[in-house]
Amino acid sequence: EAHNRHLNEKYARMTEVEQRADLFDCEDAEVLIVAANTPSQMAKGAVRELRGKGVKAGLFRPVTLWPFPIRHLLPLLARARRLVVVEASNGQLEDEMRLALSHANIHAPPPISQIRHFGGVLPQQREIVEHVVALEEALG
Repeated sequence: EAHNRHLNEKYARMTEVEQRADLFDCEDAEVLIVAANTPSQMAKGAVRELRGKGVKAGLFRPVTLWPFPIRHLLPLLARARRLVVVEASNGQLEDEMRLALSHANIHAPPPISQIRHFGGVLPQQREIVEHVVALEEALG
């Protein structure tokens, strides 16, 4: 039990000091695209293209997946109308984000949608742009 307490304290310290994220055009973002690793490069291009179309999009790129950089995400939620998780996996990034939101007592985040591919297939910039534009049109 003493060893487990020591480990829990260590994990708590890591959670506090190791959260890292890269924010791109998030200052006024109403649509936050959440993507890590290679998919974040396509998402960054999508943000640029969406900005050119008048959509206030931003990229939230977790650098650390654990601990999930919730401290960097929370201030952006006040302005965000929706989150779009883009990943080359079956939802692990979204799961980590939802768990971090829950632990931060955010039980009603903005609506979350996703673009997922796996088996070596990467989400493409065009696909991300089309997804966000369709969501924006649905809102009116």
